Amino acid sequence: MKVHELIEKLKQQPQDAEVGYVYDGAIRGGAEIVYLAQNGDVAIANFGDYIYDEEEKPVGAPKNRWEHDSCDLCKFFGIYY
Repeated sequence: MKVHELIEKLKQQPQDAEVGYVYDGAIRGGAEIVYLAQNGDVAIANFGDYIYDEEEKPVGAPKNRWEHDSCDLCKFFGIYY
């Protein structure tokens, strides 16, 4: 799905509804961030998600900086709980 197609679909939804994503058969997390990945895809994620593949990390993310070669989205976007 292209970004413009997603925008059109979202326009048809209740505008005050929470956005989540389905993982393992259920809505597991609320979408907290939308970012451009190094591979050119737009990703919807939760700040608690880890990104392991280099090309799926956000544009500008340091290479292999975080533990287990993962990208901690909270650290990258400066969100600390």
